[in-house]
Amino acid sequence: MVGMINAQLKSLIKDHIAGQTKANEEYSKAIEAENAVTKDLSSRIDQRFEETQSQMSLLVKQMSAMNASISKLVSRNEGVETKTT
Repeated sequence: MVGMINAQLKSLIKDHIAGQTKANEEYSKAIEAENAVTKDLSSRIDQRFEETQSQMSLLVKQMSAMNASISKLVSRNEGVETKTT
């Protein structure tokens, strides 16, 4: 009788350990997949940030050039009198 109970307990423990092992493996796979998605998103965000920085730098250069052109036009027109009719 005790031998049967021990055998059943061993079987239950073995099944439980096998179930836990399988659950742990599935969880690990899910974590790996999630990490891959996170890494991909992080890479995309970094790329987009760099593109945005580059565009902003170009925009600042263009605005500086426009400002310089406006300054030249203003300085040319400072001595010119305008007539109104």
